[in-house]
Amino acid sequence: MRKIRCSSLPRYAMCPGALTAEDGLKSEDSAVSLAGTEGHGALERYYDRYQEFLRYDPVEVGLRPSISEFLDGLDDMTASRARWYAHVMDGAIEEHGGAVEIHTEVAMSMVLSVVRLIGHNDLTVICADGVTLISDWKFNFLEVPEAAHNIQLMGYALLAIRDETVLADIPGEIHTILIAGGNENPFTAAKYTPASTIALETYIKSIVAGSLADDAKRVPNDDACKYCTASGTTRCPERLEEIGNVPALAMPYEILPNPDKCLELFKAVKMVETFGRKFMSDVKAAVTENPEAWADVFELSNTGNTRTIKDAQDAYNIFVTDNGLVTHEEFMETMKVAIGKLEKACKPVMKERSIPVKDQKMMIARLLGNNLELKEKAKSLKVVKS
Repeated sequence: MRKIRCSSLPRYAMCPGALTAEDGLKSEDSAVSLAGTEGHGALERYYDRYQEFLRYDPVEVGLRPSISEFLDGLDDMTASRARWYAHVMDGAIEEHGGAVEIHTEVAMSMVLSVVRLIGHNDLTVICADGVTLISDWKFNFLEVPEAAHNIQLMGYALLAIRDETVLADIPGEIHTILIAGGNENPFTAAKYTPASTIALETYIKSIVAGSLADDAKRVPNDDACKYCTASGTTRCPERLEEIGNVPALAMPYEILPNPDKCLELFKAVKMVETFGRKFMSDVKAAVTENPEAWADVFELSNTGNTRTIKDAQDAYNIFVTDNGLVTHEEFMETMKVAIGKLEKACKPVMKERSIPVKDQKMMIARLLGNNLELKEKAKSLKVVKS
């Protein structure tokens, strides 16, 4: 039986043909999604520990946990959001008399028409007043529909009531909670009862039926194409046409054209890459210089902080010598120095010492001796005919 994820429902509602277009294509993680995964992981560990606190004698498990205990290793932006999300969620739990039962990453499913609707929301909390809170948190910077209009959360609410596994005994109302840092109003909620899910099921069934129809149309737009794996491929010619029908867009490997056509696309891609790097750099510089002039189109968005070890020797002493968390070999593998950066750093002093430029690399290699490891680079794609 075909499976449809709740997270895909908003896309299929906007573009019914996307279901067939992206069938079999794999999605790739981005840096933003990976940061979100780390943030979700911290919250999951916190609420799993919270459930232990509820389940066992506090004398045995200690004090109620704090989210701060679970933020190690996160960049500052992700840690800040995780801390705030937990604060908001804990407040919502207290408003309903406290938590009786907590579940993280609950996998739910139900048969809906000829497909199986599946999903796993980030957090489910059954509260003392009988209300069940179902939460979804977004760590990216994109704006998403508020809870009352969020089709993904509607799917979670339907599954929570109809699923017959973990959440079989939900006693009363369900409140879906969306915490999204990219929204103007980052905290929104919606209420559902078992009776109201009849209309909810009818609505979601209509989305599924529209997507499965033989004449399901592809309706490309920025929101629908944002996470669609078919966007920018020949699976969705409408999107190609919409964005200029550039012949150098990505294609699924199973439908690559003949070698001569590939060569044509390869050259076009190289041209687009060169243009793209310069274009993006120039636009960013222009927005940085005069943000007011670009305010209706672009803004500079904080994507988090980079993390750098300031003193490698001190880190070695902490992780290898003092605590034995990693071996010498494992530590050195993570701390390899780029030889190009070392050569660049040495240049000013070597110039002062009148060492000829042509001899500088040789001198550095000689000083490093056996400490310089040579490895063959990964093979690159090279055109063999013009």
